[in-house]
Amino acid sequence: AAKKGAKYINSGTLHASHCYIEENPTFTDFITGGCEISLVVAIDFTASNGDPAQNSSLHYIDPVGHHNSYQQAISSVGSVLEPYDSDNMYPVYGFGAKLKGADGKYSAAQHCFPVYG
Repeated sequence: AAKKGAKYINSGTLHASHCYIEENPTFTDFITGGCEISLVVAIDFTASNGDPAQNSSLHYIDPVGHHNSYQQAISSVGSVLEPYDSDNMYPVYGFGAKLKGADGKYSAAQHCFPVYG
């Protein structure tokens, strides 16, 4: 080592006995390595999202066809993951809704249910 000045004293040496190189794989590394993607969607139906009949609600279905926030998010993420999905089937689940039973009565809030239609 080069001296730093006339009064330089060797500061010592560093020995590393346990070293490794950490690799951070990318999305592409996982796909090319054989990882299969299965897109699953969950929709929050809790009341905090607002009344679905109001256009300010995250669940509002616009009669003209404009996407609400959930539709935009699902479409954006889905369009990226679709080409990598192993079976091209996209199950959709909901949570936080009171479901209407066959008897016409509403259940207590459900925490996980399939969404049909």
